[in-house]
Amino acid sequence: MALQKTEEEKETKSKKRRTELINETINTIAEVGISGASIEKITERAGVSRGLVRYYFRNKAELLQATYRYIALEYWQIMVNDITEGTVQQKLNRFVDSGFVPIYARREIVSAWVALTETSRTDQGLYEIYEEASKLYRKQLIPLFRAVMGEDVDSKEIELAADGLAALGNGLWLDLSLKPGEYDLSRAREIWWHYVKQLSRGDKG
Repeated sequence: MALQKTEEEKETKSKKRRTELINETINTIAEVGISGASIEKITERAGVSRGLVRYYFRNKAELLQATYRYIALEYWQIMVNDITEGTVQQKLNRFVDSGFVPIYARREIVSAWVALTETSRTDQGLYEIYEEASKLYRKQLIPLFRAVMGEDVDSKEIELAADGLAALGNGLWLDLSLKPGEYDLSRAREIWWHYVKQLSRGDKG
């Protein structure tokens, strides 16, 4: 039992250290961009040795992929946790709201997400993560839109509505990242909700 506990503690400590390095990578990207976010810069911010980073990540590419996956999956988990209970309309309301939760959609995360998404155009590893996140998003959102818009609505229309919401969300995050001095989450949320209200039957509430 003692050995098992020790292994669990080591695993927990390792996971915590990885998360700390990923968070420093997020902050570094937000500050200096992808090209400026060198291993040296990240270790300097984290106050750790280069060797420690290499212990968890073989190179910068692997660290960037881990960071992108962390943002995508954490974002996804928030959404999933928010739609486990309630009516279909309430689930959709919470799903949409979760895209602009202040504690999560902070400037650094939004900036890092935008930068990594842009880089995914020429980085296969990042692109695969983007595709995975997009598929998970659509898989959850399409049934909600189908229930709210009505079963009689053509499936293609529902898919277009879901894709449109995703595109609008990405655009709003991009806009937020370009205007750090005007970081207005409430305004972005209002715009997103305006789109949803045009599609759904019933009011937000």
